[in-house]
Amino acid sequence: MNKIGYIIGREYLVRVRKRTFWLLTFLLPVLYGLLIGFSVMMGRNPGIDDQQVNVFDYSGIFNGKLKDSENLHFLYQKTGEEKTFIELLKKSENQHVLVIPEFNIQENVKVELYSAKLAATFISEKVKAEIRQVVKDERIRSLGLNQEIIQSLDPEVNVVSQKITEAGIEKDNSIAASTIAGIAGFLNYMFVFVYGSLVLRGIHEEKQNRIVEIILSTVKPFELMMGKIIGVALVGLTQFMLWVVLIAGITMIGLPEVIQQSNQMSLPAEAQDILNTLSSINFPLVLGVFVFFFIGGYLLYSSLFAAVAASVDNQADMQQFTVPLSIPLIIAMVSINAVIQAPNSSFSVWMSMIPFTSPVMMVARVPLGVPEYQLIISMLIMVASFIFTTWLAAKIYRIGILVHGSKISYLQLWKWLFYK
Repeated sequence: MNKIGYIIGREYLVRVRKRTFWLLTFLLPVLYGLLIGFSVMMGRNPGIDDQQVNVFDYSGIFNGKLKDSENLHFLYQKTGEEKTFIELLKKSENQHVLVIPEFNIQENVKVELYSAKLAATFISEKVKAEIRQVVKDERIRSLGLNQEIIQSLDPEVNVVSQKITEAGIEKDNSIAASTIAGIAGFLNYMFVFVYGSLVLRGIHEEKQNRIVEIILSTVKPFELMMGKIIGVALVGLTQFMLWVVLIAGITMIGLPEVIQQSNQMSLPAEAQDILNTLSSINFPLVLGVFVFFFIGGYLLYSSLFAAVAASVDNQADMQQFTVPLSIPLIIAMVSINAVIQAPNSSFSVWMSMIPFTSPVMMVARVPLGVPEYQLIISMLIMVASFIFTTWLAAKIYRIGILVHGSKISYLQLWKWLFYK
């Protein structure tokens, strides 16, 4: 155990002392902080100058009826002078000319919008929406219908979802939970691959340089393999915990400002619902499950990657074995949307039980609500699977790490499992 501890310490210290480790550790929180800061800055100053639309209405319908917005103002001009205004557009990017020809109120409307440059999307969409509303109102009036009655036929419907639990009735937080589920599943997918690949490359480089032959004169192959796997796992946990602390600190600083701006703006009901229901999600449970399945998934895949790296001599042969090992995790990632849509379906349940896919699937299910017994079973299967795959990987590793120059096949790996 002392030798394993020494290897763990060496692997950990060598990696955390690298500049790339600290660069990546601080780069993600910095990017997150810049995103929060950019959101706050854009909320205070969207960066859109006031725009003026000069309206030439030949139909006589729209005068005074097009409603201004915060950054867009309609100014009605005398018809016949639009050519003069169009010429002036070349000297101003904040001026626009809208020409509305005469038309039959019962037919489609075609107008012309002139700008010095291509009009921003929000300008053309605002013009289109205002014209559509005025034409709609005129058609209702021409038919002799009551505007209030027409509006009452198109009511606003708000669906308040309620979740029944043993503790009682709780407000459904499916929108926020689905967002967190997708992010958590994707992050676990990335972490397992990234840190598993570190083990893969590290062992392969040592084998190529023949350094491992010297190391094995003092330690057992199993001790070397486990030391490397656990050492890299601790590096990953250190980096992850630093990310959690730094991002949480940045969020505590910037989120109040974002929420304050959201209260001042007319956000969609869905966006407000996300902000209001985040507090109802059990974040300690989500974080705990995330860490458990990150460790479990990493240990499972890295032990298999270690066996592969110890067995092959070149990159081409390595891909022959690593690609099939990676397929289950890739399938889990591309299927995550199906799990988010139906977290308690048979497909979702089984995918969250299979140890090769549960690091993504169970992490995605937890924010959406998962029965405790399913979570416990999935965790137990993950632990048992890691122990079993480590045992298999160790039997391959102890032989493959000293084999050079021979083409390795699946049959050869199978035979190594039964060597004494």
